[in-house]
Amino acid sequence: MRKVIIVDDNHLSVEGIYKNIDWKSLNSEVAYMFYDSHSVIDAVKSANIDLIISDIEMPIISGLEMSKQILKFNPNIKIILISAFDKFEYAREAIRVGVYDYIEKPIDYNYLSTIINNAFVQLEKEKRNRKILNESRPLMISKFFSELIHLNSDEAKYNLSKYPDYLNIDLNSKYFLTLNFRITNSKTLKNDLGIEKYHISLIDLGDHIKSAFSKFQLYICCKMKFPK
Repeated sequence: MRKVIIVDDNHLSVEGIYKNIDWKSLNSEVAYMFYDSHSVIDAVKSANIDLIISDIEMPIISGLEMSKQILKFNPNIKIILISAFDKFEYAREAIRVGVYDYIEKPIDYNYLSTIINNAFVQLEKEKRNRKILNESRPLMISKFFSELIHLNSDEAKYNLSKYPDYLNIDLNSKYFLTLNFRITNSKTLKNDLGIEKYHISLIDLGDHIKSAFSKFQLYICCKMKFPK
């Protein structure tokens, strides 16, 4: 079940959103109702929150500033900002900050319900895509090292500098050893062994190589195509 926070310094606005949205039909529940932004930031740091519905104009910390701070440490959370004023600058800043949507008061609760549902659908899509991305991480690591070997230093620095942190690769070593294994008679082996047996043998060879180097802190075994 999705967890939601409603925040507005106007108590009636908070109650209006809470009572006029069918949270059960959206498979969600209101975990917190706050009247200041400080409380929201603390709650998001300590609880698993999926969606925040917040007024923009609040004392001390505005909804926009609150959104900036929250999205820095939890970029996956969805935020819907609400304003009593038709200000293009608010909408443009909300988009720049990265909030999910921006609506104006007086609130059309049917419209807000649709926006909330859309936000939850987007969360599911992003969750699925993150799973796909995580499952492809070994391929991304292999591609990283392949490009690291083939690119010149300036190209590698420009194209690959962000990837070690993302892929959790520690490159703080003084020396690196690169071993290049080439199957020079692959065409003959495919004919003699058959395609299936050939590829099974390659997988077996890879397992032997990984086993031999598994004692090292960092070892990567990746497939690369070299120019003939």
